[in-house]
Amino acid sequence: VRGLKRAWWLRWRKSGTAGNIQRRNTASCQRPGLPLLRRFRQNKAVLPPDVARGGARLSCSFSLSVGLMSLPQTNLQLYQCLSRQRASVADLGQVRAAYDVATRLFGDCVRPSHKPFVCHLVGTAGALALWQQELPVVIAGLLHSVYLFGRFDDGDRGPTARRRAWLRSNVGDDVENLVWCYSTMSWDQPIKDVRSLARADVGFRKLVTVKIADQFEELSDGGSRYSLEKPGLFDLRNGKDGSQVIVNAVAEVVHDDAARQFCTAWQMTREMDVPDILKTDDRSFQVVGTGVEQLRRNKVRQRLLKWSRKIRRVA
Repeated sequence: VRGLKRAWWLRWRKSGTAGNIQRRNTASCQRPGLPLLRRFRQNKAVLPPDVARGGARLSCSFSLSVGLMSLPQTNLQLYQCLSRQRASVADLGQVRAAYDVATRLFGDCVRPSHKPFVCHLVGTAGALALWQQELPVVIAGLLHSVYLFGRFDDGDRGPTARRRAWLRSNVGDDVENLVWCYSTMSWDQPIKDVRSLARADVGFRKLVTVKIADQFEELSDGGSRYSLEKPGLFDLRNGKDGSQVIVNAVAEVVHDDAARQFCTAWQMTREMDVPDILKTDDRSFQVVGTGVEQLRRNKVRQRLLKWSRKIRRVA
């Protein structure tokens, strides 16, 4: 009997029936329109117990994290955010020019939390775009620290005439004027005074909106929890009783949705538990030099090394 079963099984394999059934099952599982759950059932796949139990909880926490980290951090994400806001091609070109200026002045700089400075600038502009601000205000958010910390390498400090002329030629008069006014403002005054000034002057209202976006970007990924030595504005770091005053100011200067987002980011940042190994003692931005100091050679030795490699190739 075993011999007959063996002979029948070999004959069935040679006939090609088994291969056709296997190929048919594989094709049905790889069909693009087939739902994922149906593919699992056809293949008789069983989800791991930890994934099956924590799937819903994992998706909930993931969506919450995305909500906190939804601000763009790269130029491409900023372009996509503005495109969803129905920005024109000309507007995107102006943002591209401003981003090139930011990378030229902050390409080797990091925040006190060791986050790339350009990412912070892009996130600030993304917050302004999310709040549907005017394009000059969005670009001013992308360049709000140019006169304060930008590396022009000209030996000067602050908004000099040569720097202003150069920035004006790259981003226009409106944006440059906003950046200049932002850099000359003193933000150490109480939030009540800032709120009253924003209520009285429309131009100052735009500057306060840029400052709120700057602080909101700092809160959106908990950056203040990684650099405890960095001074905080508007009592955001120690969470005093004036929290409702700040939220009301954000609602009045920007709008209610921005105030809710600001309040949520603030609360989640205060509840963050950051390991000590990730915290820094820096109070301001830093310039990160490229290269390895132990392996660095002078220019003469570098040229000799290049010539020696060329001679070896010829030989």
